[in-house]
Amino acid sequence: MKLRPGFKLVLYVSLSLLYFSGAYVWARGMAPDASRLTVSLLHFHSIISLWFLILFGYLWHSHIQKGLKARKKMKSGISLLLVFAILIATVPGLFYFTDEQWRVSTAALHSYLGLFLMLPFLLHLLVKKNAQRSQ
Repeated sequence: MKLRPGFKLVLYVSLSLLYFSGAYVWARGMAPDASRLTVSLLHFHSIISLWFLILFGYLWHSHIQKGLKARKKMKSGISLLLVFAILIATVPGLFYFTDEQWRVSTAALHSYLGLFLMLPFLLHLLVKKNAQRSQ
């Protein structure tokens, strides 16, 4: 279940890029007259999210399935998994909903969950640290 140091670095850098590009776009807003930087960061966020899906597949196979089977850190792991699942599931709505209310609601859900993601992620890491200290 323990992640390899090289993969952990790639995962943390990728998640940081994904998180901060999304947070920047959220903070600036996506008005029709958005700056080139904001639009570029939104495009970057979309591209890095595709990269993250590849990492998530590896993470599922090498870490999540084993953790679920071993029943370790279930609360923090499942909460993190649910947030990721909802974030992934809302993406098609961001691109394809034509009804303005649905698109705005989906964008709000995606944005706020994305901003909230740091909490279950840090909780999962801290639970790991505390579990290691008590051994």
